[in-house]
Amino acid sequence: MAAHLHDIEGNPLDSEQIAMFAMFEREGWSDDRILAHLHARAAATRGAQAAE
Repeated sequence: MAAHLHDIEGNPLDSEQIAMFAMFEREGWSDDRILAHLHARAAATRGAQAAE
């Protein structure tokens, strides 16, 4: 799992991220749907940071 690579690189996933990726697997999300979700999440994070 990619989470192990993050651990090795010193950038472990937090519990929210682990739960999110588990949901993707459990619900059988397509790669396109996952990428769209992650892009939207990143955009929202950038927007929140810009507002600070």
